[in-house]
Amino acid sequence: PDIIITDINMPVLDGIKMAAEIKALRPESIIIILSAYGDTNYLLDSIEIGVNHYIMKPIDYKKLFMTIAKCINSIILETRLKEQNHHIRKLSRAIEQSPSMAMITDSRGIVEYVNPKFTEVTGYSSEEVVGRTPKMFKSGQTAPHLYQTLWSTITSGQVWHGDFLNRKKNGELYWEAASIAPVFDEAGGITNFVAVKEDITLRKKAEE
Repeated sequence: PDIIITDINMPVLDGIKMAAEIKALRPESIIIILSAYGDTNYLLDSIEIGVNHYIMKPIDYKKLFMTIAKCINSIILETRLKEQNHHIRKLSRAIEQSPSMAMITDSRGIVEYVNPKFTEVTGYSSEEVVGRTPKMFKSGQTAPHLYQTLWSTITSGQVWHGDFLNRKKNGELYWEAASIAPVFDEAGGITNFVAVKEDITLRKKAEE
């Protein structure tokens, strides 16, 4: 159960021992103890076990119901958080294991993340790329107006598609097809840019 409400003075097994058994089996269970015992030892034992709430008798039912409502709200919040974390982990694994190169920058274009495929293709480690800008990959053979068009497109909130001739860490040139999109916050402001890229060098050579 998510919430257990118990007295202390019970036959066979008292509430404190029962709470200890429950917490050992399921630490996230919320335990509310209702008792006439105000003994310090009981209170200290309850704290040590991890009892969530200790309400003295005679019971103030308004306080009890408010406590239960708070517990239910915390359970709902925790459940949502677990679901979000699960979703985030799933997305993270998908990007990490993607056969495409992925890069995330902040709103100024400073790199915050690159996936393993990106490091495999370019030869740069994540540590060498994060904190810098994509200018480090320029080959000098891409027309400047292409970068200007790219930046004006994504900063206006639109998605840009195009090809680059870039340079790897070892100096080798390679072609990449890129799709770059802005990421918005709740207020509609741009917080990041996400780029998904494909190495199309072999295709370009075949076309030539």
